Amino acid sequence: MRFWYSVLLFGGTSLGAWQFPQQQHMALPGYKPLTSADDDVDIVTGSQFNGLTTYANLPYLNCVSDDDVGDKKYDIAILGAPFDTGVTARPGARYGPKGIRVGSQRIAADTAWSVYTGKNPLLSWATIVDCGDVTLPWLDNNVALAKLDKAHKGLIRNTSIHAGIRAPIMREKGDMKNDVRCGFATVKARDLDRIGASGVISQIKERVGDSKVYISVDIDVLDPAFAPATGTPEPGGWSSRELLTILDGLNGLDIIGGDVVEVAPIYDTAGQTTALAAAEIAFSLLELMVDNPVKL
Repeated sequence: MRFWYSVLLFGGTSLGAWQFPQQQHMALPGYKPLTSADDDVDIVTGSQFNGLTTYANLPYLNCVSDDDVGDKKYDIAILGAPFDTGVTARPGARYGPKGIRVGSQRIAADTAWSVYTGKNPLLSWATIVDCGDVTLPWLDNNVALAKLDKAHKGLIRNTSIHAGIRAPIMREKGDMKNDVRCGFATVKARDLDRIGASGVISQIKERVGDSKVYISVDIDVLDPAFAPATGTPEPGGWSSRELLTILDGLNGLDIIGGDVVEVAPIYDTAGQTTALAAAEIAFSLLELMVDNPVKL
């Protein structure tokens, strides 16, 4: 303190009159430097902590209500499905949509440019909105699934493929045979070690061909080190970087929709490891859809 005081005196500046030097303000999105008390202060934009908590700070629209939608047009909708009474292990995924939205608060339209592609799906041709959650009951699975089916139609059931499979199966041969019967090919988790991300991408693209594609990402495809907050954690999964690389490699496919499921925030770390990963995965799905518009 004495050293600093002596420097100030040497500079010919008294302590009472000294002021911090004026600094050049960065033009961050939503921020405007305040130069005087008479300037207008923006209390609407510039913070991801105000207003409703939507995915990636997108505008909210109650898409399941015709009265609320009216003549408003949108191209891609974010829709939560808070449901977990059909899980095989730990419940808690009914809070997944809320957790993913919280994990996405670092994402916003003005600051979402990809360092890999140079693109920003939130500033593109597509109008993207957050529609909130489907009103699903938690006591009757039949009613819940009927509501979910009404709100979420058009799943692709042919030319399908499972990727990242590794968990033990209940029947020695029956489970895998049933997968084939249902139209699924399989890429096992450890295949990535042998053929690399490019090999996995090639197998997926060859399998789905030119069909319309729906991508469903069960968060437990990731290793518990990267996504512990899930109903059935299974060691030996992919890293978040590996999965994001594979998803980015699916560009060019006719993707009509996707989901991220099985996120159970109650089991997450204090750093929201799973929620952050899930939010980024959802963003990758948005990028794919925006990059290659599909006419239905």
